[in-house]
Amino acid sequence: MAGLIVFGAIKLVGDILESQNQARYTETMIEIERAKLAAETAARERAEEQRRVETAAREEAERQRREAEERRREEAEARREAEQRAEEERRQREALEQLMRDLGMDPSVPEISEEEIAAVRQHIGYDPDKNNIAVTGNLNAGKSSLINALRNSVFGDSDYAPTGAAETTMNRHKYLDPIHADHVWYDTPGAGTPNVTTFGYYRAQKLFAYDMVVLAHESSLTESDVRLLEVCQVLKQPAVVVRTKCDMHIQNYMGERNWTSDRARITFLRDTHEDVRKFVSQSTLAGTGLDPHFSDLIISAHNVRRLVKGEPSPVDAVQAFVDEPKFLQALGIQVPSTGN
Repeated sequence: MAGLIVFGAIKLVGDILESQNQARYTETMIEIERAKLAAETAARERAEEQRRVETAAREEAERQRREAEERRREEAEARREAEQRAEEERRQREALEQLMRDLGMDPSVPEISEEEIAAVRQHIGYDPDKNNIAVTGNLNAGKSSLINALRNSVFGDSDYAPTGAAETTMNRHKYLDPIHADHVWYDTPGAGTPNVTTFGYYRAQKLFAYDMVVLAHESSLTESDVRLLEVCQVLKQPAVVVRTKCDMHIQNYMGERNWTSDRARITFLRDTHEDVRKFVSQSTLAGTGLDPHFSDLIISAHNVRRLVKGEPSPVDAVQAFVDEPKFLQALGIQVPSTGN
């Protein structure tokens, strides 16, 4: 009996020890699995971090590559644009120099000195407190009639500008304006006078000394009109272009074509505007960098006088105002109220 008890006790102890060993083994295996899992997790995290680092490095390298490529593209584009600008400037400079030579100007002396302008202004009686405006154009363009109309001067007045079919203005003449006291007008010889060239005429008549030049022409723009306008544009001389005697031209359209006054007026205005468009399309100024566009104001001396006097526009299509209000505005003159 005692042996059985001892055996049982020994077996119990053995079972307990085995159970304990099994528990320790299990715990050990769990720890091993935990450690293995932790190691695998850490390895995955390190691998993921490495991938993130490598991806970020690749993205940064790609970003830098794109930026470098964009910079190279922008620099190349900037070089091309600079070269194109330089080439365009060269072409414009050469075109301008050629135009100046065609006009009789010296490209090496592109501007008139301030000293010469000051000396000429003293010579012509330039008034620095007023708008000094020269009226020029071809022979019989209606320059004197226009100056009379602007001042409402009539035949018999002491300051009346002589008019007539023949060229009456052989020398510059200064006219004060009793109506527009801040304006002074200068009548000049016709640009079509024999032996007078474009720039020679411009220089001889000292047009550069005036605040503005009014270029009057009676019919379609002529070569001398165009050339004189180009001189003004090259030298940045303010200029106003006017087509005079529009009432006479509309009347001629009526008589020659047996048209109504309305049809004659519409056609004359259209033809005049088309004349300007043709000049602009054929102008060599665009190649020089200068703007060839301009307005050719259609006026009559009769209507300028009416407007200066504050009279309303006639109703008749032949006599009605066209660009006379715009003309006065271009001259810096306030347009009188006509009640229209």
